[in-house]
Amino acid sequence: MVCVQKLKGIVLKLKNTFIDKINKYRIYISIIISAILSGLYVSLKFSRSIRSCVSDFISISSIILGILGVFIGLLISLRNSDFVKILNKYLKRDKNGNDAFQYLLNYIKKQFVISIIFVFTTVAIDVTPSIILKPMLITVIAKFILITTWITLFLLTLWGTFYVVHIIVKIELKDYESSQKKKDNGIE
Repeated sequence: MVCVQKLKGIVLKLKNTFIDKINKYRIYISIIISAILSGLYVSLKFSRSIRSCVSDFISISSIILGILGVFIGLLISLRNSDFVKILNKYLKRDKNGNDAFQYLLNYIKKQFVISIIFVFTTVAIDVTPSIILKPMLITVIAKFILITTWITLFLLTLWGTFYVVHIIVKIELKDYESSQKKKDNGIE
């Protein structure tokens, strides 16, 4: 029994470390993945244009913006709760000396801004005319840079939303577990 709980603790620690490490290097990982995907798109000349997917991406971004807006309101309403105490145990102060609550709130705000920039970039891709510059190499490089930037913003938006959900759910579950222990021990 004790061995199983230790094993669960080790697995949970490794899982959290892995997710936190990905979050730490999320920009570099997004750029590498985006460059690979952009290179494939430009070199293979897929039949489906990015413009045909624009409405889908705007819909996804709208949902993400809604989720982030809900989390901002939720976080503000939980400012003086046990959630913040557990949050401070899970997250350390950032480089600027902000506590965990302020760090998470700023993180969500940054994600909100990245999502809005992604929406503007998506709309810009849709309304700009198809330009073929001479020599052809300039067009390929321009497309590669634009698509890499666009995919990077999309991946950062997706990852950031996942990470915020991950932190909030993890803290809420710990808050629930601690309240259950208090109830089981007769403390309330």
